[in-house]
Amino acid sequence: MAKLKYVGKTVISDTANPKQSLDLANQDYIDSLLAANMSQSAVTSRITANLSGYATQSFANSSMTSLVTPAQVRAADANFVPTTAIGQPLGPVALSSLGQISPSLISAVSTQQWPTPLYTPVAYQNVSVLTDSPLQLFTQAQPYPGYPYVLQITGIMDAQVPLTDNPTVFPQVLVREGSPTGTILAFGYGIGESYTWGNPPLGVQSTLQLGAGTEWAQYYGGTPGFGTYCTATAGIAGWNQTGGDAYAICRCRCLDPVFSTTTTSYQQVSTIIGSPANDNGNSNAATDIYVRMDDTGTYYVRCAVGASAAWLSYSLGGTEVAIGSPITGIGQQTGDVFILNAGNFTTKNLRQFQLFLRRAGTTTLLGTWNDTNNASALGTAYQGWGFGGTTSYTTTFFFTTQWFPAPVTGVTLVDPANPAGGINSGEVVILPTSLAGQTTKTGPTTLYVMLQSSDLSGAIKEVQVSPSQPGLAVVPIPWAA
Repeated sequence: MAKLKYVGKTVISDTANPKQSLDLANQDYIDSLLAANMSQSAVTSRITANLSGYATQSFANSSMTSLVTPAQVRAADANFVPTTAIGQPLGPVALSSLGQISPSLISAVSTQQWPTPLYTPVAYQNVSVLTDSPLQLFTQAQPYPGYPYVLQITGIMDAQVPLTDNPTVFPQVLVREGSPTGTILAFGYGIGESYTWGNPPLGVQSTLQLGAGTEWAQYYGGTPGFGTYCTATAGIAGWNQTGGDAYAICRCRCLDPVFSTTTTSYQQVSTIIGSPANDNGNSNAATDIYVRMDDTGTYYVRCAVGASAAWLSYSLGGTEVAIGSPITGIGQQTGDVFILNAGNFTTKNLRQFQLFLRRAGTTTLLGTWNDTNNASALGTAYQGWGFGGTTSYTTTFFFTTQWFPAPVTGVTLVDPANPAGGINSGEVVILPTSLAGQTTKTGPTTLYVMLQSSDLSGAIKEVQVSPSQPGLAVVPIPWAA
């Protein structure tokens, strides 16, 4: 088809561009514009050249894939509590400007009661007490705390086991409610090992030595061959006269590996008299108690207990030297227990020696000696102990008579576990019984603190507590009635 030609009105041309009409666009005009435009390839080349060094669309698309998506943001938000939940049911509690919870949100009633602080007695016993049967130490009033309660009781007592013929007992402290026989709310049992005793046997029958000769080391002095200190009757130590009438002495050192020495220089040794000494009342025959002995038996402190007097001396491997003056007016009866303390446990005076007599259950201080010159042996090398006997003799009208010490039926060592607290001491820890087993209290009550021996068979097996380290703490615990 032939090209159409324009046959209409004359087109006014643009002076600057005569081929272009100011009124109409003809075919020639359109063709001329297309010829002047860039090709698609030229455009692509131009874009490539001008945008070189900038991110491409593919790079932008790949980078977008590592960013958090809206779905991920919504899932993470679900793990947090929105602020709109504060103060709403099951939501977080709103706090005041001071960071406090409003009292209106606490469900406790205004009369709610809480455990009262620690409560202890105003005063305890002020002297040591001794008993072999249940004995009231003191009472403690427990006021009403204002709510139903049970009591949690803890504490500590300083207890001792004094000299006794049975070394197996230990103290018991019981805290009872309402009366001396009421419900036990707390208890404390002394640990038996804290009340260590040495009670070595006097051996089987022998007229030559104490028993089999393995329990005691024996050293003789005076006139040799004029008797032996032995167990002529099984279990009883005494003098067996042989060879005539003369002065003789035998000291016996304990060899038992368990308690041949004490843990400190505080010692207590006792002897039990089977019968009074065979003595005319004027001789020096004596039952001897030895303390502060060394392993050779030549360093020691000796207390000689005669029928009417007692005296103290020491040896540093040679001649004995007297300490102080004799104690007179003693006397002896069957079953008497003579007790020598090396060191005063109460005053912590290691240089003081005390002699006690226990007769029919009553213990009496007979006398005291003080080594004021600090001359006797003292220290870890002198913590052995023992006993023995001394004979004497008198001559009247050419007749000589030998006098014997009293026979000994038992000898005992007390090794003080806690010298500061007393003889043979140990702490009794007081613990509460089960709170669930108590009767809930709705008013005031009274506590009775009791002491008793672990052996209540009726024989004299005494225990003791002292006020040196008392302690009792009582806490009322709220409990449903």
